[in-house]
Amino acid sequence: MVEQVLTPLRDVVAEERVEQLGGFGGGLYNGAASNHPSNLGAPTILTLLGSRITHNNAVGSAAGPGGSSAGFGAGGGLWTGGTASLFDTDISHTRAVGGDGSVGGNGFGGGVYNAAAASLRLERSTVIKNHANGGEGEGIGGGVFNLGSLDLDALTLIFDNLAS
Repeated sequence: MVEQVLTPLRDVVAEERVEQLGGFGGGLYNGAASNHPSNLGAPTILTLLGSRITHNNAVGSAAGPGGSSAGFGAGGGLWTGGTASLFDTDISHTRAVGGDGSVGGNGFGGGVYNAAAASLRLERSTVIKNHANGGEGEGIGGGVFNLGSLDLDALTLIFDNLAS
């Protein structure tokens, strides 16, 4: 099994004011295990050292004609379905926004969305001033929305986030 590792150099800044209409990972998307025949089942591994993920949006699509449900926005800064380790990294001013419509979408994890089979480690990191906002739905997990394994050290700070 081959592991895939993405390790940006120190002081890499993911600052994109681009809205991802698919709604997943406005700044970074770390997918689930590979389905490519050459490395089937290999986990995706993301390691960030001394980085900033800031001013990103994951926006769900609007409801279609006839009242279909709107899409959800997940992980304004980071969406991970694999393994992610963040060291000395700041995630700030990011948003997960659900799509608009009569059956509006939810916003999950303004800063980070950690999927069910995923593993997230935050060490000496800060998750601050992020926002999860529902279109006509709910905003859940202003800083971190976790369904998987989450490991924090005592020096990681998660504060001043908003879910509405």
